[in-house]
Amino acid sequence: MDLKPLVSVGLPTYNRPEGLEKTIKYLISQDYQNLEIIISDNCSTNNNVKKVLEKYSSLDKRIVFFIQKENIEIEPNFNFVFHKAAGKYFMWLADDDEFESNYISKCVSFLETNLDYKLCSGIPTYYKNGNYIFKEKPIQLSSNIAVFRIFKYFAKVYKNGVFYGVYRNDMNFKSPIQKHIGGDWTHIARVALLGKINVLEDVKCIRSDDGGSSSRSKITSRWNFKGLQRVFLEPYISYSVAKYLFNEKIVKDKYPMLARTIIQIFIFTLLNLKFLLNSINKRVFKTLK
Repeated sequence: MDLKPLVSVGLPTYNRPEGLEKTIKYLISQDYQNLEIIISDNCSTNNNVKKVLEKYSSLDKRIVFFIQKENIEIEPNFNFVFHKAAGKYFMWLADDDEFESNYISKCVSFLETNLDYKLCSGIPTYYKNGNYIFKEKPIQLSSNIAVFRIFKYFAKVYKNGVFYGVYRNDMNFKSPIQKHIGGDWTHIARVALLGKINVLEDVKCIRSDDGGSSSRSKITSRWNFKGLQRVFLEPYISYSVAKYLFNEKIVKDKYPMLARTIIQIFIFTLLNLKFLLNSINKRVFKTLK
């Protein structure tokens, strides 16, 4: 009998049978075995997705899969697997992720001995078309003051690979990933308001740098932005992230309205400054190049 705490792994998928199979293989070969693997197919049109699900669920009883009757969109599919989770810990995976065999065990071991932390991940390393691109800088949010943690998070966040770490599954979010641009940033900020976040530098996950948020054009296309929304994308992201930060009761109840408003204004300003500096740096780099 495995006495280690149960870890629920939520794996939303859509039309990527090869990536899905690869990720499942990495999951079932983890040295941490007390897993439940919850897969939700978002009504794929590629029949090979179902074949992969049936194959591996018959080989490994830890795998349970659901096939949505219609496409429920990305965010609801992420929330679907989250609400199916029964484990003490929970993590999301994308259907093309790779990670070291001790990824889950390392993260769980840290959380078991550091009770004031809500999330622990490894170092995200990004590839594109099989070629190494970069390793994301670790975001360590260890301050005892919650608002300091979120300010540091927004100052440091880039690709947000920490999103795919192991969470303590006790935060009772109703809709952790809400349908607005920057929803994954807002989610991690809410987690940071509830507890500390750690990134382990001796274990890594490998992620694709070719997804829907890998470029400005892909972001505007994914959200169907036109006109002023496309032109003023960065201020709109800043506004959306700040606006929805307290859109979960467990977080909203911690702060009075005035404090929430001040925090939201500060985050909106901080993100706009961050985007502006990034734009200036890119222009300088192109000029020097």
